[in-house]
Amino acid sequence: MQDCLNETHSLIILFSGGIVPLNIGSHTPLLKRNSFKDVSILEDIHRNSPHSTIKPLTKHIYDSQLGPYLAGLIEGDGTIYVPQWLRDDKGRIRYCFINVTFDIRDRSFALYLQSRLGGSIQEHPTYCIWFISAFNELVFITNLINGYMRTPKIEALNRLINFLHLHYPSLPVDEFKSLDTTPIELNAWLAGMWDADGGFVINISEASDFAVGHRVRIKAKIELRTHYHRAIDASIGSTSYYYIMQIIANFFNVNIRESKRFKHGRLYSTYVVEAGGMSSHKIVVSYFSSFPLFSSKYINYLRWLEVHQMQLKKEHATLTGLQHCIEIKNDFNTGGKAALTASGRAYLSLQSISWSHLSKFYI
Repeated sequence: MQDCLNETHSLIILFSGGIVPLNIGSHTPLLKRNSFKDVSILEDIHRNSPHSTIKPLTKHIYDSQLGPYLAGLIEGDGTIYVPQWLRDDKGRIRYCFINVTFDIRDRSFALYLQSRLGGSIQEHPTYCIWFISAFNELVFITNLINGYMRTPKIEALNRLINFLHLHYPSLPVDEFKSLDTTPIELNAWLAGMWDADGGFVINISEASDFAVGHRVRIKAKIELRTHYHRAIDASIGSTSYYYIMQIIANFFNVNIRESKRFKHGRLYSTYVVEAGGMSSHKIVVSYFSSFPLFSSKYINYLRWLEVHQMQLKKEHATLTGLQHCIEIKNDFNTGGKAALTASGRAYLSLQSISWSHLSKFYI
């Protein structure tokens, strides 16, 4: 196979329908070679997707939920970068890319995505970034998420698709698709967004009116900024995140609220949706049973779920149950070492995550 690639100079482009070999040899040119620019673009495509780094992604069977999940993840913690011009002022090619930023605790998840979908990992002390820039990988992910976007970040996807259509017309990039308006509970988009910007809360406070002297409350919470940073054509959508947050709030049968706070000398406004009651908790459990989380938030969800199940049985209102809730909370949302609770049960420490749940991922 490699000898064949070297001989014909094929560029393998992966897209949702399979693999398409695009020959870059003199006999079957990708573009008309009637100008230096065309030749340069041909060489650029070949250079940006070297054969040595192309991964045979088709050996991985992927589920139809991969697109919605990645759309949510990218809309939450991702960036879709599209240069304004193909070349800079020195004539150098400028590249598009998609990246997703992960907490360092999710490094294993980022590496898993890289192993299945390509790209590279840039590591930092407290976070890491998954970069996708090679054309075959970029086109594959672009086509996967196209049609599943639900937030104003669809504007960036639209620019990316327009840029690739204009400058690389032979790449198999699908036509731009509008916002996904299907019921939010029907696909994994919200799970991807929750892995990016959602979370779970366990609160234990003193309460003299409770028999055990403490109140145990749990919430499932998601928070997004109020507005997108770019203007958006009305035919694509709106700059406000209110619409999507209202859909999420309606799904959980709760209200949406706006939060304002100062950070680093700037005022930040966000929309917040919290599922804080028993009826909304049941909806949370039903959804994540169908479309699970895959980041380290999955572990926190399991802890949160355990407290929820104790509440259903009223066990949290006993001294033994309260103590167990406290033990769960003490190792909740932390990266502490694995340890045993007073009852001899092991903490679900983030450092002890086996990541075996990734075997259920969509690719």
